[in-house]
Amino acid sequence: MRIDIHTHAFPDRLAQRATAGMSRILGFPCQGTGLLSDLAEDERKASIDMHVVLCCAATAGSTANVNTYALQCHKQEGTLAFGSIHPDCISWEQELDRLENGGIRGLKLHPEYQGIPIDDARFEPLFEACQGRFCVLVHTGGTRDTQALSKSSPARLLNVLRKFPRLDVVAAHFGGEGIWRFACDVLKSYRGDHLWLDTSSSTKFVPKDLLKELLSLRPFDYYLFGSDWPIYRPCEERERLVTAAGLTEPEAEDLMDHARFLLGQYGMLPQK
Repeated sequence: MRIDIHTHAFPDRLAQRATAGMSRILGFPCQGTGLLSDLAEDERKASIDMHVVLCCAATAGSTANVNTYALQCHKQEGTLAFGSIHPDCISWEQELDRLENGGIRGLKLHPEYQGIPIDDARFEPLFEACQGRFCVLVHTGGTRDTQALSKSSPARLLNVLRKFPRLDVVAAHFGGEGIWRFACDVLKSYRGDHLWLDTSSSTKFVPKDLLKELLSLRPFDYYLFGSDWPIYRPCEERERLVTAAGLTEPEAEDLMDHARFLLGQYGMLPQK
């Protein structure tokens, strides 16, 4: 099964504004429209069977609405969704129950957008509750000036992994967008079985030698394909990953299937 673990889509009325904002931040235009229907079409063209729409609650007050949208996405054919919890949301336990009852057992956290470091004590009750119940995909990254201090630093994520050793975590962008050398140095000390790395928004920027080092941090089946649509199209991201990492076609097909194990553990794949 080919699975894209890292995509974004927005309600129809917000998609154009959302992708325009993303394009301004990135400094180049998004390739996709941000519409869920167009995401499904781009994934179909790339022969990808399932894609995960990641929803993020940037504020406490937006948590319920974000999760309502995630539950709507999750009902669409070929689409899975991760909900989100802002740690200042007072009804976070009820939100976890609502997501779980709707078949969602994955969360997306973005410390930069949420304004709280990933190892802040405010996240701790959530992480405790998620162990064995929800997997968590976390944006990771920073700049050279902030690599150890950014809210989404891999060094902070390592603190979380050590404090919550049963928490299943997917570190986006090979564990450190923009600071991949630092991510290598930090994450090579992790020896547990609960850390996955997704490939999104990385292969265009990481030198080949460093990419090979990133791919040696974990066993190969702990790497998950992610396109970061609408920023990039999945067919082009797959081709870039194969070329940049020097993967054979069988290796590439294997990597595309890796998310099946993690999502299957949490009962998120459709039952045939």
